Amino acid sequence: MTNSKLDKPIVGGLLLAAGASSRLGQSKQLVEFDHQPLLRRTLKTLLHSHLNHTMTVLGARAHEHLAVIEHMATDTCINEDWEKGMGYSLKFGMLRLLEAQPALDGVLIAVCDQPFLTTAHIDGLLDQFAHSRHSIVASEYKGIQGVPAIFPQAHFGELMSIGDEAGARKVMAAHADQVILQHLEKGEVDLDTPEDLKHLRQKD
Repeated sequence: MTNSKLDKPIVGGLLLAAGASSRLGQSKQLVEFDHQPLLRRTLKTLLHSHLNHTMTVLGARAHEHLAVIEHMATDTCINEDWEKGMGYSLKFGMLRLLEAQPALDGVLIAVCDQPFLTTAHIDGLLDQFAHSRHSIVASEYKGIQGVPAIFPQAHFGELMSIGDEAGARKVMAAHADQVILQHLEKGEVDLDTPEDLKHLRQKD
């Protein structure tokens, strides 16, 4: 089926930013990169893309994090049980996103600690999904398949049933033959440890 402007799939963005960054020792959401908190920068990247809707999931230090994205055009939900794990936050956010936008054809899952993520990359994933809307369209970096990734509606049920401490990669692995990859330059750069932050400061 060809995709006219009227036939573009409806894709919502789910930004997972509920964790406490315990290994980093400080809030990765508030780390300054490109002269702004990383949470704000990542959300801006999503909002400037062709996503139809965005839901941001906060949890630990929610009110501090909310302060850096207030007045931005995203729906926000606060997961009070964020300590249960990323899988729980994903499921929590999916529920809220689908309540707000029940007719989604796909959902793009993103995290806030990929400082080199660009709007062009998000739009590239969306373009690929428009042509292969029954496939999972994921990012690839250093041989890793990961987020940001778009999951079609057919996989929503699986995303909603993953373990509380699992992640979206479990669904990718279960459907490896349906995954289309797009390279994300420097996608492997994330913020988990103080050493990661030191390396990022050297690149900023």
